[in-house]
Formats: sequence, structure tokens, C-alpha cells
Amino acid sequence: MSEDASKPGADPRDATAGETVRRLIMGFRTTQLVYVAAKLGIADLLEVGPKEASALASAVGADAGALNRLMRALASLEIFAQRPDGRFELTPLARTLRSNAPGSLRDLAMLYGDDWVWDATARCFTAS
Repeated sequence: MSEDASKPGADPRDATAGETVRRLIMGFRTTQLVYVAAKLGIADLLEVGPKEASALASAVGADAGALNRLMRALASLEIFAQRPDGRFELTPLARTLRSNAPGSLRDLAMLYGDDWVWDATARCFTAS
């Protein structure tokens, strides 16, 4: 951005463009967050109702703190929701990651986040 969009005379489109490009740059993180949730089967575990991150971590053999951070990051993307009591629940986006959902995207999320696709894509665009 050439100047701060909050300054008088600044073009507000600069901030919007900058934020859009920032989201695109950070898109790899979103792919990996969704990949981990899909691989761990988090949406399937929440199908029966909201759960605390510690309960989810116990069910999948993950570190509770790390899983809590993952879930909070996914909640910020509206993939899961965090309730006022701290438990996490499904959203319409998360429902697409259930293994038994019609048109489930769980396998696709696991494919595109997996090392072999991830690495092959990077090599494709960096090969000289």
C-alpha cells in the first residue's frame, strides 16, 4: 500500500486491495488448517454436539493446547464456531468436512494439504 487508508485523502481501495492480497498470501495457512482438521476427523467428532478442545485432543491423540489454537484459528475463518462456554461446534462450512456428508470435501482437503501435492505444487511453480 502506498499510504495508510485511514489518512485524509487516502484511497480506501488501497486498504481493501492490500487486505485481499494479504489473505491470498496467507492462503497456504488456511489450506493447512483445514487439512489438519480433516485428517484428524474433527468434524465427525463434533457431529454429535459441541466439545471442548481438550476432549477433541484426547479423542485424536493431539496436544490440547495445539488443538485449541487450531480450532480457534478455524473458528476465525468460520469453519468451526467457538461457543461462549469455550466448546467448539460445527458450522455449515465444517459440515462439508464430515466423512459421511453428501458431497463431503474431507478427502479433497486431505489431498490438497498432503505433502506430496503440497510439494509437487511448489516444485511446479519454482522449477527453472
